[in-house]
Amino acid sequence: YCLQLTSTWKNWSVWFHTDQFFDGYPLTALPVITKYYYWIQFSFWIQQMFVLCIEAPRKDFMAMI
Repeated sequence: YCLQLTSTWKNWSVWFHTDQFFDGYPLTALPVITKYYYWIQFSFWIQQMFVLCIEAPRKDFMAMI
């Protein structure tokens, strides 16, 4: 059924060229303050993963991961 449906589309072959889906994306650059915020968040969660691995495991260790 899917092959029959895709063969009836006028531009069905466009869906197989996935490298063009995000061509030119993002259209605007992120402000510096937004990048800074994302880096701070990322570093916090990386630090938390590091702390979870070096501290003594608790009863809820698997739930924390």
